[in-house]
Amino acid sequence: MARTRSLILFSVALILGAISVGCRTPCHEEQFGREFDAKKVAQLGHDAFKIAWPTTRYAGQDLRFGVRRPTALDREVIYRLDRIRWQAPWVAREVERNPSNPRCASKFAYDILAYEARMLRARYRPESFTPSTDAKIESLLGLIDQLSVFYELKTP
Repeated sequence: MARTRSLILFSVALILGAISVGCRTPCHEEQFGREFDAKKVAQLGHDAFKIAWPTTRYAGQDLRFGVRRPTALDREVIYRLDRIRWQAPWVAREVERNPSNPRCASKFAYDILAYEARMLRARYRPESFTPSTDAKIESLLGLIDQLSVFYELKTP
C-alpha cells in the first residue's frame, strides 16, 4: 500500500516536472524568411478581431434563419469563427507586450490562430451563408493569410 502510494506520488511529480519544463522549440529570428513588422502584425491581429466579432454573429443568424437546415459542419464553422474571434487579438497583444522580441513571443498565439483558420477552411461551405457573410468570412481568412507571411520559416 505504501509502495503504491509512493509510486503514484513519484509519477505525479514526474509528470508535473515535465509539464513545467515544457517542450517548446526555441525560437530564433534567423529561422524566419521575412523581416517582422510588429506594427503591421499587431494591426492585422486587431483587424481580424474586428471582423471576426460581427461575422460570428451574422453566420449564426444565417444558420438560424436560413432556408436550409444546418449541418454539423455548418455549426462547426460557427465554433471555429468564435475561436478565431478569441484568438486573433492574442497575437496582437503578445506583439505589443514584448517589443524586444515580438515574433517569438507571438508565435505560439499565431500557431493556434492558424490552426483554427485551417479548420475553418476545411469545414466552410459558402452556400450555407448569405453572400455578405460569405464576404466577411473570406475577408477574415484573407487577413489571417496576410499574417502568415510574417511567420513563414525559411526553406532549408
